[in-house]
Amino acid sequence: MAVTFEAWEDDTLAGLIAAYLDDRESGKGFITNVSVLKEQMGKGIAETLMNNCIAYAKQQGIRSIDLEVSKGSEPAIALYENSAFWIAETKKISCR
Repeated sequence: MAVTFEAWEDDTLAGLIAAYLDDRESGKGFITNVSVLKEQMGKGIAETLMNNCIAYAKQQGIRSIDLEVSKGSEPAIALYENSAFWIAETKKISCR
């Protein structure tokens, strides 16, 4: 089951992380989405949500979390690296 971590600005959803953090047998989780409204970027919302997500994962017995990011998404990559993620592999995906 997916879990979400949300940041609200008044009645507007400013940021969201969605993740699967329930596979205690393997101890692995997967972040499916990290989103912050463009006008809310640079306020530390994604960092706070990521910290909350990682803390929750640890409480649930998750030992590692995977995610995928586009190679050209420098701000996202910087966020993930600052949150103790590292590049485990790169892959090229094409569609015709």
